[in-house]
Amino acid sequence: MLLPWLSKVAPKLTGYDALMQECREFFEFIQKQIDKHEQSFQPGDCRSFIDVYIQEIRNTSDPDSVFHSSNSRTHLICKISE
Repeated sequence: MLLPWLSKVAPKLTGYDALMQECREFFEFIQKQIDKHEQSFQPGDCRSFIDVYIQEIRNTSDPDSVFHSSNSRTHLICKISE
């Protein structure tokens, strides 16, 4: 945090590479959970936050909504990882 440029110069030494690998694995885990929820999704039967979000994605027709865009999955992943 004190020397952010150091992560670019020596990513292995600073642990930056390891941190990025952990982040990738975490996001892959979230993605798999979302995929499972999408496969078993039943409209009106929301079992979790993911189901509610999927329902909003499917019900939204407003092109300005975060639920409407092609980035809606990305927004969901970001919300889960907060």
